Amino acid sequence: MARDMSSVRHERLSRVMALLQSKTKATHEEIFEAGEYPSDRTFQNDLRYLRDEKGIEILYDRANKLYILARAGSLRINNLEITNEEAEGLIAGLKLVSHFMPHLKSASDSLFDKLVGCIPNDAISRGYNIANAVASNIKCEEIDAILLKNLLEAKNNKKAVHVVYNNDTDQIVSPYDIYFKSGTWHLVGYNHARKSLSIFNISKVTGVSGAREAYITPEKAGLSSSVLNNALKTARESGEKKLIRVKAEAGDFAEYLKQSSKGKAGRKIENEPDGSVILTAEVSSIEELMKEVLA
Repeated sequence: MARDMSSVRHERLSRVMALLQSKTKATHEEIFEAGEYPSDRTFQNDLRYLRDEKGIEILYDRANKLYILARAGSLRINNLEITNEEAEGLIAGLKLVSHFMPHLKSASDSLFDKLVGCIPNDAISRGYNIANAVASNIKCEEIDAILLKNLLEAKNNKKAVHVVYNNDTDQIVSPYDIYFKSGTWHLVGYNHARKSLSIFNISKVTGVSGAREAYITPEKAGLSSSVLNNALKTARESGEKKLIRVKAEAGDFAEYLKQSSKGKAGRKIENEPDGSVILTAEVSSIEELMKEVLA
């Protein structure tokens, strides 16, 4: 027996939206494969349906031959059945999103309010307690939600932006990655002025606006995929920098520390009256300092 056409369309549109929401841009072939479209006419009918009935807008970039999700709109979830454990995970996830992702806080809180009336109280309580146990132990720096959203959109749409850092420097950046670490969100991008990768603590970014300059891809910047991936991995995994003070008694090693620390960023040498020196270094760990000093 053939399935109802509305359910067929719903499944097709769900697959297409999942593709566009994960990439924001997709080729004609990718969309047709995701939706298993029999013809272009069916696809165009779906586009009109999404725009007119669901408030979803998908634009076509003729220059790059890409479909772009311009406005997300909404979709109705029909006949969805979930277990108590799934409900618990959903509640915990929404509360963690609200805590760690300021650009989605309003949406996650709204969805939470919609779900409260149809999820058992014990599942809500357990999910909320799990989220609170995590969130209470991880401080999250305050970040402007619109600012973070603009940076994410610039990254997804490959647009260069002006980044005002610490209310001071205005730098043009092509965003490559945005990640959460050590209580705050970070931006990694190609710094047009420095002609190199830069990392920005987004809690210290005080302004973001579109730039007229063209987006510089990693390839144009001379960064191979392996080099960029290694740089992004290092940025995500490296520990938070801390100030470490090391004292060396008067002698050859104290003189060596003075010479080896010259010109190094994050290094400061203090000469003591007895001939000893105190090295202050900004490093992730004592092991990092030992490797540098003893190399």
